[in-house]
Amino acid sequence: MKSLMTLGGRLTKIRTFRNMTQAALGMACGFNPTNASIRISQYEMNKKTPKDDVIDKLAEALEISKYHLVDSEIEGIGFIIHLFWMEESNYSPFHFFPMRSANTHEDDDSVFSLPESYGEVYKHHHKDIGIAIENPGFDEFTEKWMEMKRKLISKEITRAEYFDWKIRWPDNADYPLPNYDAIEEFYETHPEGVTDK
Repeated sequence: MKSLMTLGGRLTKIRTFRNMTQAALGMACGFNPTNASIRISQYEMNKKTPKDDVIDKLAEALEISKYHLVDSEIEGIGFIIHLFWMEESNYSPFHFFPMRSANTHEDDDSVFSLPESYGEVYKHHHKDIGIAIENPGFDEFTEKWMEMKRKLISKEITRAEYFDWKIRWPDNADYPLPNYDAIEEFYETHPEGVTDK
């Protein structure tokens, strides 16, 4: 089975999600009707890589962010897109929940604990480990992702609406995007990182 992590795999998943045939997508991009299906098939089979202008046309026809159709480096926006597609590929089922400080229970030996209100939604028998990333934009993004996952779990939105939100990101973001240039600049001037001093 073709991996959803490849450009072709992502394109196939999004196209079928949008209920479009290869021919219809190709013609929406302005390809000749006689070879429109073949062109899209070549991209989906990873035999050819679409050029930048074609990526723009594909993204517009599919109503998605073009970042889902580029094999970007695993940094910046590409890092988040990578996480989205890891989740779609079932390599990593991500769970989000607000964390509380330690010692909320006598027998709590973890750094953070899970609020009881999330207990029915997410049960994990191993220790949970949180990662904090020193980036305001990333904080806002993870808050939004947690909100969307909560809505999915509580059936406020459908699986299709959840996927649609992901493939439109970051074009649908109403908050600052993670600023990896700012992080790099910070660590160039503060090699010791964030300190308590």
